[in-house]
Amino acid sequence: MGILARQSIIITIISYAGVVLGYVNLIYLYPRYLELKEVGLLRAVQDGALLLAPLASFGLAPCIARFYP
Repeated sequence: MGILARQSIIITIISYAGVVLGYVNLIYLYPRYLELKEVGLLRAVQDGALLLAPLASFGLAPCIARFYP
């Protein structure tokens, strides 16, 4: 098996493990240990970060070009 195939299989396994861990965290651990308001606050912070991340990347390239030539 080639190096590229082996690395892609390992990355696929790690990605699926991350998805499973996220589902377990969201479905079982959040409701058990957090109140409803805390879960809502976590979701709001995560959604806000997902909305603002593309906006932050727009200004990153000019800043890198200007300050780190």
